[in-house]
Amino acid sequence: MAKRQVPIKESALNIDLGQMAHALGRELAMAFRKLSIYGPEHPQVLKGIEKPFFAFGSIFRFRSSVSINLHKGNLHFLNIRFEEETFNDQIVQVMQSANARAILFHRDMTIADFSFFMQSATDRRLHNRPNFSLGTGLEEQGVTSISVNSDRAFALFASRRQYRGNVGTSLTVRRLALDQIGEDLHVIAGLPEANEETLADLGIDFDPAIVEYLLPEKVATFSPEDFRACLQSLTEATESNTGNVENPSFLLDSLRTLATLHPEKDKILKGQSDVAKAGGASAFRLEVNEKIESLMEGFFSEGARGVTSGDFSNAFARLLATGQLSGAKQTVVRLVDLMKAADSDKRQKALDLLGVAVEHLDPVSNRSLIGAGVERVIEILNERQETFEFSELIWMLFSICRRGNHYELMARLTEAMATRRTTGEETVVYESMTVRKAFDNISREDTIEHLVDELVKAGSDKSVFLKRILVAIGSEEVARALLRIISHPVRSVRLMTLKILSEMGQSSLKIFSEALHNDTTFQRDPGRKELPDDKWWVVRNSIFVLGSLKNHRAVSALAVHISDPDIRVRREIVRSLEKIGGESAVDCLTLLTDDPVVEIRQAAIIAISLVGVAENAPLLISIAQENPDDVTIAIAALGQLGGDEAAAFLGALLNDSEKLDEVADGKVAKDDLRVAIIRALGQLGDQAAIEKIKEFQENQSATSRIFLKHSALNEAISETLSKH
Repeated sequence: MAKRQVPIKESALNIDLGQMAHALGRELAMAFRKLSIYGPEHPQVLKGIEKPFFAFGSIFRFRSSVSINLHKGNLHFLNIRFEEETFNDQIVQVMQSANARAILFHRDMTIADFSFFMQSATDRRLHNRPNFSLGTGLEEQGVTSISVNSDRAFALFASRRQYRGNVGTSLTVRRLALDQIGEDLHVIAGLPEANEETLADLGIDFDPAIVEYLLPEKVATFSPEDFRACLQSLTEATESNTGNVENPSFLLDSLRTLATLHPEKDKILKGQSDVAKAGGASAFRLEVNEKIESLMEGFFSEGARGVTSGDFSNAFARLLATGQLSGAKQTVVRLVDLMKAADSDKRQKALDLLGVAVEHLDPVSNRSLIGAGVERVIEILNERQETFEFSELIWMLFSICRRGNHYELMARLTEAMATRRTTGEETVVYESMTVRKAFDNISREDTIEHLVDELVKAGSDKSVFLKRILVAIGSEEVARALLRIISHPVRSVRLMTLKILSEMGQSSLKIFSEALHNDTTFQRDPGRKELPDDKWWVVRNSIFVLGSLKNHRAVSALAVHISDPDIRVRREIVRSLEKIGGESAVDCLTLLTDDPVVEIRQAAIIAISLVGVAENAPLLISIAQENPDDVTIAIAALGQLGGDEAAAFLGALLNDSEKLDEVADGKVAKDDLRVAIIRALGQLGDQAAIEKIKEFQENQSATSRIFLKHSALNEAISETLSKH
């Protein structure tokens, strides 16, 4: 294949031939219309003919021929069908009048050739002559650049893929050229040496330079298995010198060369005996890598001129399209490293080029390349070498990871950022303004909503990463979004939500404290004590989250509702206060020991014994003395709480029958109280407490010790003393 003189640009390959064909159709219809109105010699007609001629020229930049076909009443330009267009009727009418069903225009067409065609195609007097043929008329005039109803014109239409031009489909030069190259590796193997004539025989009318440029991209689309199968068939044809393949030895060498351009070339060429002729592919790879190296050197050199981000864009797209992922990774990592530079202009340039590179990445298939960028950013964050521009780069990488659902990468990136943030009880301190700005970018409402929506839908394999991401972000926006699904009907979603919120510290504290201070959350029907279900689950889980945070600042939000008429609310508050602990929690629990419901009172008493200190003993002693309904629980709580005051009270109560009568108040059996006291003293476990139990045992009458040996009281004494 002849080497191109002018480099192919990515921007040219992205030109939409569908739009160009549409423009040609409009101009051609207008020219036909003017010819029918004004006649061939009118100045308006001469100008009108120039416009479609130039439209042909635009297409001839890429293709050696332009076809127009009328098939089953539908008009096709370049095998692209246009339906219900305003220009259709005019062109169809002319083609039907001239009996032209397939017209092929060649690149060497002159304005004189085209003018004669236009006049002949619209001259109805010619059409009415017997045996009239537009194609024959052109030939007789010596016009060879335009053929009408030729075998080739029909064959190209029938053999090529057909497209629809009015359904919003992008019909770029790249797409149509790759389609023409086809899927037959035997044919593709012969393309590197094909000239324009050879390509035309294969039904390819794109410029050889375009075909050459796109070959590495096409090669990268085949599986290694397909490649090996084709190599095997060509090897057998070469060795046996049989079969229908012409020149199999040449095709085998050519295909081996092309295989070295494949991203999985090692898998394809493993075991191949002769790959010595891969120099062309190596040279190609070197050319592409050197190109991008040269562009980067020029772009970052002082006083750089003539090198633009568009040039880099073309070169980077070429790396990706030809499967050179290793070169693309090196480029990305190098640009990330350049963002550490002291020169702010250089940092901004590197960020701009990374933005260009990321635009070319496919969020799903380019995971390894995206991962390389993320890994390098994490390393730089850990080394504390990031500059302020990294905040934009982090957002850029996070966004493409989000589009590709690469949650593991997102988790690792945000967790690396979180290590640069310290969260205290009341403040959050960032080591770097870069990290703070990056977190601000990520905490956008649409981003958080997307992550939470994915959490709801995700299976366990993804939800674990989404949990890590949301915890690492840890913003109020995250807490607010999770509040909306805290009562989700799916239990696994609720549990995961609660786990995340319990690890989010201050953000959860603020949002859920606000939720409990919101009066609408606690509205219920008049006369009803219980909250409706939809509000109950929000309240219940909000109280649970505040308890899980174990922050004394959550107590004030819980204290607001210790008199709520719904017993379930008060029960959950006791549980959360127990988790929080500390003086403020004990104060709130103290108020709950006066609750009208025995279950709540006793739960509060037990909670005080678990999280209180010895100085809280007088509270429990007063409960034991004043409330016979709760005396047994209060005594057990004193044993759990401990301290000198608790031991003194329990010891005195055990050995003072009158005082015991007062406490029991006829509502509790005295022996039941004694059993509770003995177990409480045993739990205290110190020598003084054990001596009080022994003193009581010694003061028992002989009858009690002998005949009531197996009573609950004596068994409690024996069991307790046996442990000490």
